[in-house]
Amino acid sequence: MKDGRLVVQSDTKQMILSGNVPISCCVADRLRDGIPEECFGIDGIFQCLADAGLLCLGKREDRGIYGYFNHFGIQLQDNRDALNNSRILILGLGGTGAVILQHLVGAGVRNFVLVDDDNVDARNLERQFIFHRQQVGQPKTICAAQYIRERNPSASVEIHATRISTPEQTEELLKIVGKIDFAAICIDTPPEQVLANTASVFWTLSIPSIIGGLLISSGCYGPVFDPTRSRTGPNGFRRNYTPSEEFVPGEPVRIAFPPFNTMVGALMASDILHHLAGLHDEVDYDHQIAVTFPLLRRTLIDAMVVPRTQEA
Repeated sequence: MKDGRLVVQSDTKQMILSGNVPISCCVADRLRDGIPEECFGIDGIFQCLADAGLLCLGKREDRGIYGYFNHFGIQLQDNRDALNNSRILILGLGGTGAVILQHLVGAGVRNFVLVDDDNVDARNLERQFIFHRQQVGQPKTICAAQYIRERNPSASVEIHATRISTPEQTEELLKIVGKIDFAAICIDTPPEQVLANTASVFWTLSIPSIIGGLLISSGCYGPVFDPTRSRTGPNGFRRNYTPSEEFVPGEPVRIAFPPFNTMVGALMASDILHHLAGLHDEVDYDHQIAVTFPLLRRTLIDAMVVPRTQEA
């Protein structure tokens, strides 16, 4: 309900497909005396209610991802503002970083800081779909920025062709780029190093972040580290990592099956978008999620809880 009116965002044809026709019949029975006979169809009922000021019909442009968020009670303009005004840092434009970028651009995010020191390789094309063959040999950051601007000419994109491998480098980068609303960490280094070199710095500076990566037939992502919502930060997960654990290798894995990269990247993008939209109940802030392919078995991994006073 909104201002005493029923707000309907869904497609009326979808109501028929989903078996909700009895609802419209009930409405027709109750309002039969006030609705012309030719309006007893679903579309007619909705239009009569709208004409009477009792129904707010969603526009086509309000559907898609905005309609999805509206389903949770988030107003259209609030959602657009949340996505349009957020500034996202993506560290690494490989198999997961490229997929995250695709989903964020498609959702309406338009402010990016991209960091990667690599060039496009022909082997990247099998799983990094923001690049094309004519770009082989060119810097990934430049090509990714081109991908964004082709889809949103008004986008703001800052690029840095550099490698981040120490906490000091992360701190220096943040001094240069300024305000960041969220960091997606997709660096191809052992996760315990990623947490120490990047996520712990973001945590200290109250910047929400997420990490993710893959082995050959399994992967991990999350949690979203947010000092205002997470029970523990990156240090709690660093203490859990040992070389013998199935989901946490001591060295980066160079073998990749493209659909698995896409799945992990998409799941990370989902957490980022839900967080930005304020749908915090849809985001896990406390567990790393291990995914076993191809059956998508998911396992929650708890942190070794560390008091906040001990956090980096």
